[in-house]
Formats: sequence, structure tokens, C-alpha cells
Amino acid sequence: MFAVGGTVLGLALVGGVVAAAMTLSGGDDDKKAGPGTSGGPSAATFAPEKPTFRPAPTVPAPPPARAVLADPALDTAPFTVESLFPNQKFTVNGRQYSVAAGKLDNTCSDGTDAKLGAAARDRQCTQLIRLAVIGPNGVVSTAGVASFPSEDKAAAVKNGKDGGELLPLAGPGVKVLDAKKQKHGKLRNSVGRYGLFTLDWYADGKDPVGDDKTMAQAQDDVDKFLWNSLTARGEAISKQIDDENRRKALEQIQG
Repeated sequence: MFAVGGTVLGLALVGGVVAAAMTLSGGDDDKKAGPGTSGGPSAATFAPEKPTFRPAPTVPAPPPARAVLADPALDTAPFTVESLFPNQKFTVNGRQYSVAAGKLDNTCSDGTDAKLGAAARDRQCTQLIRLAVIGPNGVVSTAGVASFPSEDKAAAVKNGKDGGELLPLAGPGVKVLDAKKQKHGKLRNSVGRYGLFTLDWYADGKDPVGDDKTMAQAQDDVDKFLWNSLTARGEAISKQIDDENRRKALEQIQG
């Protein structure tokens, strides 16, 4: 009896240990449990948060040079001989010219005759730059750039019927002509809020004859020089505006 009883008692103890082990390990219930039914944390708990991005600032396109030259609020560079015409020589299609002298007239009437002076004054012209220019084939010129408050006022002087012309400017190698005795040519143009003018004559005093192609070429070349100089001014200011806009955009990104 004792032997049998010991065996029964041993089996009972073994059975208790197995049952306890199954209870601790979860038994077969864990095998039957489907995904997501356990008491542990769900997969969503560990999903990373969606990143948030600050929208990149928009950098506006820089204004074209012509728009800069038309707007005094943008065109704030100095209006001086040195800033507009830093070079003493220029070449147009292989033809060489030199600037013998330059002068800033504080009023447009100081560098123009009575007719052109009155027309410029009526359109609120503020300043005038004149250059004494020596060109090829004996042609010398006075080139002028007049500053107006708006593009339409500069165009009005260019297209006006007021007449008149620049006063000639002397310089080394440039003798002032006597407009009453010597025939001469002249040209008018405008770009932005600037009026462009030339007064042209032969240094040896001869008169232009008929359709003088030599003088006409010199007029066109000097006009192109004035135009290109002002366009370069507009492009330089446009670049400054673009650089400043980009700097501000970079500050927004970094801030």
C-alpha cells in the first residue's frame, strides 16, 4: 500500500508541476490567440510621427533692367559721370571712341539751349550729364543723359516737337563748335526715365553733306554707348535686388 500510495502521490505532484508550468506560460490559449489580441502594445504605438516641414519661401524674380530704369523707387544708384561712365574708351563694332571730358549739370537748363531746356524743364528734368566724345573719321560729339521722374516724361521729350539741342562740351582734343556758323547733327532717344541726346560735328569745321553716313554712324554708335551704359546700370541694380531677396529667404529658412 505504501508503495502504491507513493506512486500516486508522485504522479499528483508531477501533474501539479506541469499544470503550474502551463499556467505560467499561457498554455494553449496563446497559440489560439490571433494577432493583436495579446495584452501587449499594438504596432501603431511604435509608428513614427509624420515629419512636418516649413514651406520654403518664394524668391520673386528680379525686375528686368528696363523696369528698374523706369522706376525711381528702384533706380537709386548715384547719378554721376563716374558711376554711369567709368570707362574713358569704348568700341562699337570695331570703331573706337574716347571720352575726353564729362560734366554733371545740376539743372537741365545749364547744358541745353533755350528750346530743349524749356521742354526738359516742363517734363521735370532734374539733372543732366554731358560727355565730350572723340570718334573716328574726325567726328566729335557731345553726348547727354537727362534724368526725368518717369518713363513717359522722358519719352515725351524724345518725341516732342519742341526742338532745341545740347550745348556743346569742350575737352582735350574737342573744340566747341559755333552752332550758328557750322552745320551739325543731333539725335534723341530714351530708355526708362532717361533722355539720351547727341550733338555731333566735324572737328575740322567742315559741314556734313546731304545724307552724311559717317556722321550718322557716329550718332548711332554714341547713342548705343549711352543705351548700353544705362542698361548695365539697370542690370546691376536688378542683381542687387535679387541678392537681397535671396538673403531674406535664407534667413527665413534658417530662422
